[in-house]
Amino acid sequence: MRRRLPRPLILCAAAGVTAAACASSPTSPTAGGAASGITTVHLATVQNMMHTPEFVASSRGIYVKHGLDVKLDILAGGSDVGKAMQAGTAQFGGAGSSAVPTQRTSGLKVRYVAPVLNDATTDTYAGPLGIVGRKDRGLRADDPASLSGKRVGVQRGSTNHDYVLFLLAQEGIDVDSVEFVPITTTDHPVSLKQGDVDAVASWEPFVTQAISDLGPNAAVVSRAEPTLGYVVGAVALDEYIASDADVVRRFAEATAEASHWTRAHPNEAARVATDYIGGLKPDIAREAMNHLSFDPRLSKCTERAVHQTGVDLVKAGEIESTPEAAEMVDPKVMAAVEKAHPEWFADLKPLPERCRY
Repeated sequence: MRRRLPRPLILCAAAGVTAAACASSPTSPTAGGAASGITTVHLATVQNMMHTPEFVASSRGIYVKHGLDVKLDILAGGSDVGKAMQAGTAQFGGAGSSAVPTQRTSGLKVRYVAPVLNDATTDTYAGPLGIVGRKDRGLRADDPASLSGKRVGVQRGSTNHDYVLFLLAQEGIDVDSVEFVPITTTDHPVSLKQGDVDAVASWEPFVTQAISDLGPNAAVVSRAEPTLGYVVGAVALDEYIASDADVVRRFAEATAEASHWTRAHPNEAARVATDYIGGLKPDIAREAMNHLSFDPRLSKCTERAVHQTGVDLVKAGEIESTPEAAEMVDPKVMAAVEKAHPEWFADLKPLPERCRY
């Protein structure tokens, strides 16, 4: 069980940020108090760069601008986020597209309200995902077949695990020919560099970090292949969306504004991410930004991406059935934000007809 820390120390301890950075994080001294006009909510999220707009919204006071004191609980992976949502310690959770069908099937009725990592113009976006191996262990660039007989580090139950499973299925490679080693994603680069595993299936910034650490010994087996449509963003429980619609709207507004700022200032956003991801070097963060799309829109393509991931999870034997597509996203909130604030969306690619509701 995750140890609870006094506020506001949890952000510093979980993210490994400096004291100065933590002190600058916007927190209300009268958090949730009527006099402050600020509503306190908890966002259980994950320590990777797919959540950069959340870090930006916190560090730049964008949440506060929208009347929210958002406490970031930065966890290891989607399963921990689900546990926080189940326990009621978080009103919002930062979840990947494989987590939502899994959680709804298990009885945790969450759905997307505010994506951060997304490309609403397609249902096969997988930008931050990749598999990196060691050439000296027989791994070859752009050759998934070279994974056979190898030890591959994954974070079990995560989207990076699903990515390699779906890739093996797509290429007709026997999944039993690969030995999966459970490793927390943040430890992927060092485990690969030390030779504890032959390859890792990871996400940003750890794909970029692994390639950098191995140098000429790095074999990029797969990167951003359309084996699944990847979406990361804030989910909330159905009942919370219905009962606290104003808070959900303000949270979506803050997400959209922070995503716009992130797209407009990628290098500055990369620097912000280094304050929240322990040990992340600025040059690695800047390079990783080139593989990330921060589109907060919930389109028909986004909906299909999440549903297809659920279908693939059923085929892989991870879950018995997948929820209906419309049960896993709530596009109305972000659509209303876009209508009210078109300036936060004007730089995004227009949605093709097939992606429109």
